Amino acid sequence: MVGLCAVCVFGYLQSMPRIAVMVFGGWSLLAPLILLGLPFGIFSIVGIFTLCGTWLPFGFSVLTLSILR
Repeated sequence: MVGLCAVCVFGYLQSMPRIAVMVFGGWSLLAPLILLGLPFGIFSIVGIFTLCGTWLPFGFSVLTLSILR
């Protein structure tokens, strides 16, 4: 259920690329900082999934915004 809600949020934000760039950009900056404070590292399975979950949507948002301009 949480995964379905996350996919819906990502899809909704992708429809508004200016807002998505700000949201995913902020998450992309905060995620590594938060991972450094947790007991598992950035290059653990959780860390890689977390970084991919923030950086990939951020990249898609930047590409969408560049196409729409």
